[in-house]
Amino acid sequence: MRLWEDGDELLGFAWLEEPDGVVTQVHPRLRGSGVLEREMLDWAAHQTRTVYGERAGDELWTRVPEDEPRLAAFLAGLGFVKDPDYALKLFLELDDSIPRPTPPDGWTVCEVGGEEEWEERVETHREVWHPSRITLEAYRRLRNAPGYDPRLG
Repeated sequence: MRLWEDGDELLGFAWLEEPDGVVTQVHPRLRGSGVLEREMLDWAAHQTRTVYGERAGDELWTRVPEDEPRLAAFLAGLGFVKDPDYALKLFLELDDSIPRPTPPDGWTVCEVGGEEEWEERVETHREVWHPSRITLEAYRRLRNAPGYDPRLG
């Protein structure tokens, strides 16, 4: 993660989504202008190559909220293209109750156990989100991150 500041004012921040992505947040008055985004993207491209090497591949992805057409236009001008398969957006009215999910017969949902189960968890992730490049080392870093809740995966 990196912060961009002007004196005591936070202008934006970015963090890597390993191995080939970056998530950015830019102050609203600068958002989509390219003032910070270009520097953030350059930083992310350099970091992914330095930290992940060949695992980073030849692409860099980022997210663009639907209500940020200026940012989308700026990124398109840099050659970014929208991935039509990226995300599925779902919503639920907050007044509705959230039904408790029921797994299919014969299935069980449980938290990942100790380190002896982590390799299997990584392999399952790679099968489900193929062509995921997640590694045991990356999962280990995730598990050791501050605030990580092992009950969630």
